[in-house]
Amino acid sequence: MKPALFLLTVLALAAPATLALADGATPPATAPAVEPLWLEMTALDPAKAPAVEAALRGVAGVTAVEWTVAAKEARVERRVGEAADADLVKAAAGAGAAAARVPTAKADLVFEKKLHCAGCAAKAERALRKVEGTKQADVNDDRTGVAVVYDTRTGKIDAMRKALADAGYPVKP
Repeated sequence: MKPALFLLTVLALAAPATLALADGATPPATAPAVEPLWLEMTALDPAKAPAVEAALRGVAGVTAVEWTVAAKEARVERRVGEAADADLVKAAAGAGAAAARVPTAKADLVFEKKLHCAGCAAKAERALRKVEGTKQADVNDDRTGVAVVYDTRTGKIDAMRKALADAGYPVKP
């Protein structure tokens, strides 16, 4: 590479960052941390489910709402430190639903061997989602372990371990 071309390449790569800082612009903010929680609805008329979903979305700090069990359980994603549980329960009640937070815990399981590929990771996650009480299963980026969020009333770690072993992905004790 000729020296002049090398210099132009370096300047072209460096210029956007230099200009952004020189013109006083602030660097882009990182997205706020979010956390999921699950709300169990009792005595909810399915016709009122859209109103309940809209009420939950209207709570400050809520970033997403989805029904995991039609008109019975909703997964709510909120910014950390916002959308207090009491505010969510109150919003659901205002739309005609008695709601309570599902008690959850997180387990980090480590595979005996690193998973081979993304397909293996997807298969492991699917196996875990079939286990009663599992709310969320995410294999980590390096495919050495999986984080499982589960309902503490019904989810059993031994059942999760068995499901992974049966799928061909045993975990360490």
